[in-house]
Amino acid sequence: QNLRNFVARTPVEAGRADLEQMFAAQPTLMDDIAAGVRAYGFDPHNVADAYAVWWINIWGASQKRNIEPDAATVAAVKQQVYAAFAETPYLKQVSDAERQQDAEAFLVQAALLGSAFEQMKSDPAKLEQLANAARQGAKAQGLDLTKMTLTSNGFVPSK
Repeated sequence: QNLRNFVARTPVEAGRADLEQMFAAQPTLMDDIAAGVRAYGFDPHNVADAYAVWWINIWGASQKRNIEPDAATVAAVKQQVYAAFAETPYLKQVSDAERQQDAEAFLVQAALLGSAFEQMKSDPAKLEQLANAARQGAKAQGLDLTKMTLTSNGFVPSK
């Protein structure tokens, strides 16, 4: 159901059709994503962890890099997200089902970014388009990726 809702919220009709086709062809997609993020120490059922996965992936895409964070980086980003989410009124008001829907949306977006990166990494022009799209998508979420750097201490201001 959450994947259907994700598709329904996709703004471009052609994109919705592509997503429907992709999800139908990969019935274990969410299980595969969950296994992948667990390998890095993330809980796929925790919206804060899912956001941390998305944040790392979208930052990597904006930098035209495939990021495979070490344990210290994962822990630091999770701590940053947990602190921010603890102060987010929206998350205190929504149901567990809504938080799970948000978590799955972040995980799907992160997976789509990773897939797009793999497809475009050998084409500099397309990779630049992906990086620009990542920066714009993050900006829509209130993040200016050009002003941050990912370190083993989490995200810090760029120098």
